[in-house]
Amino acid sequence: RLIETEFQHQINFRSHLGYIRLIEGGSDILNIEIKDNKTFLFKLLDSIYFDNATLIETPIILQLANFIRASLSSTQSFIFFNSNKPAARNDIAPHIIDLIEKLTKITDLPQENLDALYRTTEETINGKVYFDKSQETFYFEGSNNLKIKPINIATGVKTFGLIQMLLKSGNINPKSILIIDEPEVHLH
Repeated sequence: RLIETEFQHQINFRSHLGYIRLIEGGSDILNIEIKDNKTFLFKLLDSIYFDNATLIETPIILQLANFIRASLSSTQSFIFFNSNKPAARNDIAPHIIDLIEKLTKITDLPQENLDALYRTTEETINGKVYFDKSQETFYFEGSNNLKIKPINIATGVKTFGLIQMLLKSGNINPKSILIIDEPEVHLH
């Protein structure tokens, strides 16, 4: 059901079978078959070695997060992946809600083995991107200590900022997978 919701019931447009395959090292890990926009086979063939997946579709999420959060009904659970109930807003894909939840609930978990990666992103963009809970918004803060709102931040800086926040919250770790849609568009 999550897969159908993610693609808003338009996962395939023909009556023939559609496939989603997860392959690692030449071995099939997961096979999913879809027909008439319904998942009818979900077969886990091997162990999946990650326990968390995050999809960054677009860095503009930093600008739209508050709008999306406000548009969700007050009764809807922010994370509804473990629920069999459909989302109150079926026009917002689950991966978007998942990413916003991860970005706005920063826990600053220690990631000793990933500190070097965080520092590299900080050096690359000459600053950091963070969520200010008191202002309910994201900011970029450079070496000059100026707070810059997302609308005024370059797309590449936003992308590295998203990675920074996911590192800080523990959502990027050795048991997670990070998918950046079209990174060549956002990181140039």
